Amino acid sequence: MAHVPGDWQLLVTGTRGIVERDEVVEFLRRTPGARHEELVAGHNVERDAPDALARVLREHLDGHREPDRRDAPPGGSRTGRWALSSK
Repeated sequence: MAHVPGDWQLLVTGTRGIVERDEVVEFLRRTPGARHEELVAGHNVERDAPDALARVLREHLDGHREPDRRDAPPGGSRTGRWALSSK
């Protein structure tokens, strides 16, 4: 398994899910830089709160996007955009 930097790791749980608080704490302890989001949902967050999950994923990925160098000014860089639609 390839190493994934902690700041790329995101744990999303539901308020009515099966992941215990101490398991979340242990995950965060073992994964410095990881982020945890708890959404109002059951265990299947993608089914119970798809819009909230999409928002959390977009925000997380936006923090890790690569700049789009095609439209960068000479000698500088500009913040890029994900190619994925936000619709």
